[in-house]
Amino acid sequence: MKIVHIIVLITTAVSALLSCGNHAKPSATPLLPELQQAESIMYESPDSALRLLQSMPVPQSSDRLQYAT
Repeated sequence: MKIVHIIVLITTAVSALLSCGNHAKPSATPLLPELQQAESIMYESPDSALRLLQSMPVPQSSDRLQYAT
C-alpha cells in the first residue's frame, strides 16, 4: 500500500505544478495610447475619460483586445 500512496502523492504533486503555469497567450499588440490613458484616468475623471474615448475612432472588431477594451 505504501507504493500506491507514493504514486498518488507524486501524481498529485506533478499535476499541481503543471497547472500553475501561465498558459495565456501574450498580447500581440499593446493597448492603444488613448485606451491606456482613458483607463488610467477613468476613476478620477470619468468625464475626461469618456470624452477621450468618444474622440477616438472605434477599433476594428478583428483586433479583439482593442475592441473589447
